Amino acid sequence: MLIDTLHLSKVLPEADMDLLLSLPFPKPKREEVIDANFDIARHFLPRAYDLAAKLNLPWPDNFEKATLRVLATSLGRSPDWYALSRNPVTD
Repeated sequence: MLIDTLHLSKVLPEADMDLLLSLPFPKPKREEVIDANFDIARHFLPRAYDLAAKLNLPWPDNFEKATLRVLATSLGRSPDWYALSRNPVTD
């Protein structure tokens, strides 16, 4: 994660880096890694929605729904992957 974090520091604004670094660092356990990635998505997806709107770009709703379905199917329903979407996602 350190190498990835160092790279991100070159492309993310300082506030985003501070947020990322403040999130819990998972132990090498499946559940903790899944929860950590969910936490990152929970914090950064709203920022992505805002950025797309600011740049007047369409949000890839179908891609988002498909991705969340794959995550829920492959990693389990807990955490609630569908809760990350601003639009309802159904099976």
